[in-house]
Amino acid sequence: MQDSAESAKILASVLGEDKYDSVLSALYLTRSDTVRAVQQQALLTWKAAVHNTPATLRKILPLLLKRIINCLGSSNEDKRHAGSKTLGDLVQKLPDMILPTIVPIIVNGLKNDSVDTRLGVCLGLAEIVKSSRRHVLGSYLDHIIPSVRLALCDTEEEVREAATIA
Repeated sequence: MQDSAESAKILASVLGEDKYDSVLSALYLTRSDTVRAVQQQALLTWKAAVHNTPATLRKILPLLLKRIINCLGSSNEDKRHAGSKTLGDLVQKLPDMILPTIVPIIVNGLKNDSVDTRLGVCLGLAEIVKSSRRHVLGSYLDHIIPSVRLALCDTEEEVREAATIA
């Protein structure tokens, strides 16, 4: 039986590095699916394909963040949920890598014309606040607090309600 390191090498060589990274980022995001059976299968598949989760996450991070941002801005509630949960998971595991990248993106998302995007941004903010260690979060409060205030004054009630969670 092969171990996950050997499986990873085989998959990467067959698919190519870019496609392999794309599959891994989608798989990692699927671990936060709203359907429990899908979550479990994604987790089992992840464990079989990945031998070093932190190193793999660092490698696929740009692509994974792009997917998360797309999910947060989706009109599909399940995608927004998966995106926010995955973001929270990453904030817990890799705060020093995630927060400097994602906070400016999230803050700028509140300026978007799309209600779905602004709603997703509020979910992302809530997940960042909930998942971050207090001493780490302190460095970003100058960006987060004004963003929450802005969202609380949004023209759309749905966005304002989501901002109260953050």
